[in-house]
Amino acid sequence: GDNILHISDIVKGVEVSAYTGHTDTIHTVTSHKDILATGSSDGTIRLWDRRSTACTRVIGAAIGTQGNSGISSISLNNFGNLMCASRDDGLCMLYDIDMGKLLAAFSPAYPQHLPKPSSFTETPGMCCPDRMMEL
Repeated sequence: GDNILHISDIVKGVEVSAYTGHTDTIHTVTSHKDILATGSSDGTIRLWDRRSTACTRVIGAAIGTQGNSGISSISLNNFGNLMCASRDDGLCMLYDIDMGKLLAAFSPAYPQHLPKPSSFTETPGMCCPDRMMEL
């Protein structure tokens, strides 16, 4: 693949938008109202504005392991303020999107290495320089 999420109008058979920013295969997509979330083998979750296709936040999920592990699934709650994500290595994380916090993390493989919930560290990123988050 081209690491781009393509959204198409299936009736007309044309692409209506594309979301570019991941550096590896996108494995999971979810949405709530105007928020679109994607998870990739590059170890990041990207939040997008569905109206503009702009990346609004990048969440790096490299905790509890040496190196990156791809994102295998993500889900947003009914209000769009909480997100649950899981990685290929079994780590599950619960985020408060509005507050920019990791609320909880659990992994049967790495229980002793998980950090206590804390605020995200904001650092410059490729897609959206003012909204990059790394744990």
